[in-house]
Amino acid sequence: MIIKSPLFWILISALLLFLISIYKKLYGYIIKEHLLPFFLSIFVMIFILLAQFLIKNIDKFLGKDLGIGLLFEMVYYNMAWVIALAIPMAILVCTLMAFGRLSSDNEIVEINYPVNEYPEKVKSLSFVKLDEIAGLLWGIKGQYLIFDDGTVLNIRKHTGYLISLEV
Repeated sequence: MIIKSPLFWILISALLLFLISIYKKLYGYIIKEHLLPFFLSIFVMIFILLAQFLIKNIDKFLGKDLGIGLLFEMVYYNMAWVIALAIPMAILVCTLMAFGRLSSDNEIVEINYPVNEYPEKVKSLSFVKLDEIAGLLWGIKGQYLIFDDGTVLNIRKHTGYLISLEV
């Protein structure tokens, strides 16, 4: 038995998105940022397309003795192409809005690089004194990069610097 109700498939899709969002926090955050713009834009797109349809076909109803039920039936039968056009446009708008918001919020990126062994004596590095720093990265603890020779680089101290890494 195949269920043809679009509402059922929308609910199944929402359930799948919820399960994916539980799986990974990042996916959940991105999905959450998409939901409100998607529903807002799909309602706006459906309204615009239905208004265009009604304006285009208003002459078929004015001046004729047709009931309001026939108007609703005609709108109902034309909802298929309206939704088929509205969903891709709403997805485009919500993607632009969500990723625009994510980029404008300057979201914090957390990098987990565990430290297996901390140096006994710490020597701080600075780009003011050195132009180039070379070494094997042992780990990241907060704002500090810990290298294999016991040296530590404070990243916050060098926020205005342009740094390139070579592997």
